[in-house]
Amino acid sequence: MFPDTGRLRLASQATGGLVPFLVDPTVTPWFLQVVAIGPNCAALGGRAPDLELKVDKGLITSVPAAPETAPVNDGAGHRVATASWTRDTDDVFTVEVDMAGLGVARTWQLRVINTDPEEPGFVWTSAGSVQDATHPRLVMEPRVEVEVQVGFAVPDVTVPVANIGTGPLIFTDPVKTDLGAGYSLKSRPDSVAPNSCDALVLAVTKDSFHGPSLVEPFVLDCNEPVSVNKTLLLTRLQTPFGPLLTDRPAVRPTDRPTDRPTGEG
Repeated sequence: MFPDTGRLRLASQATGGLVPFLVDPTVTPWFLQVVAIGPNCAALGGRAPDLELKVDKGLITSVPAAPETAPVNDGAGHRVATASWTRDTDDVFTVEVDMAGLGVARTWQLRVINTDPEEPGFVWTSAGSVQDATHPRLVMEPRVEVEVQVGFAVPDVTVPVANIGTGPLIFTDPVKTDLGAGYSLKSRPDSVAPNSCDALVLAVTKDSFHGPSLVEPFVLDCNEPVSVNKTLLLTRLQTPFGPLLTDRPAVRPTDRPTDRPTGEG
């Protein structure tokens, strides 16, 4: 997936750089999936971005919407492939590249131009089938921290989650799963579509434990391919008398995702 984390943000009429992607020279057609991330956890449905392909030293080609196709030529002007795209209701654009011949390794690059007045984000994938190119990307604030006064109930904790990938995000942890550090999974969505948001709800036990704090990571069972993106860092602080004001542990995730699910745009 590109970028490695988060999304590529492009202002209106801005052009992203040419980004190389790998193509298996024995496979045709080849597919790219590009999702345009809209504001407020919803597909914008605005103007389609200009999706451009370049192969080897050939001229950059603007890919049209199907059923039209455009030839993609190499530096000698020879046709290497034809390409077109289709769009779904989640603003996922699927580019189909039909190769004119197989067996020759080539350098392929993609460039995205934002033609809409809004500033969406873009994430894309590449594979030899639509199914293999369909991946979610989970965005959430990984650090969860509550303070518990012994014997008193603690409100549930809501963790917003967003999917900025090209395919559905599917959660499979059973409700009531023990997450560690006194947390359990109270509710979760079964699936979050691309360009959509939802939330996990965590319950916190009021039972006391030995020591002032518990800190534990928990990796969610979902189809997000990157482990750090689906890891919660759970902290439970305990005081017998009142709010604990000092000696809080500094819990910092490594490689925290750069995006947040609140007001996704």
